[in-house]
Amino acid sequence: MPKSFVQSSTDALIPRIVRIGQLLDLYGRLLTEKQREFMKLHYADDLSFGEIAREYNVSRQAIHDAVKHAERTLDHYEAQLGFLAQGNRQPAAERNSHIPCQGRLDETKQIIRNVKKTLQKKGIIYNVNWIVKDLDRILRLLS
Repeated sequence: MPKSFVQSSTDALIPRIVRIGQLLDLYGRLLTEKQREFMKLHYADDLSFGEIAREYNVSRQAIHDAVKHAERTLDHYEAQLGFLAQGNRQPAAERNSHIPCQGRLDETKQIIRNVKKTLQKKGIIYNVNWIVKDLDRILRLLS
């Protein structure tokens, strides 16, 4: 296999894996426990579908389907909510700034309130009460 082909496919793979990791961080709790586990084993632990299948005593195709379904689900959540895209639009100085200030704290609280409203309004998942409860807890901690 020519080196250029290997390099170009590797170059395309790394951003995809990074994006999946970001989506898992944002929306992973919305997946089923099995989907989260299979995604972790495949992407974080770098196990093949066959290796995961042997560990769970299921077919390789079942693992493939579960991982691909989870990927589509994560993409769907991102398309509906856009949290990853919103985070990527921030200037680098803002993303990397760790200097606490009241303006940033107020902005953080407002973002959390907007997340709550969006989740409830869009009805992305059947029961958002646990997310709203966690967001309320974060708001209390920030106050």
